[in-house]
Amino acid sequence: MSELTIQLKEDEGAEEVENALRSRPSVRRLVIYVTASDRVSSIERLRSFLVNNISRTVAVYAGGERDEA
Repeated sequence: MSELTIQLKEDEGAEEVENALRSRPSVRRLVIYVTASDRVSSIERLRSFLVNNISRTVAVYAGGERDEA
């Protein structure tokens, strides 16, 4: 299964996700990390965009900080 991981900053949104999906149309799993002070509303906006605009199965998981190695 092909996977695409995107890390969004506070000022980025659905346009970046759309562009990334356009560049890799065969992606079946999309992982989005949101680094924003209000992650819940940012994730909710992205979830809404994905559900309304992407004809694939969408699962949204929210978690803590991503560890950079």
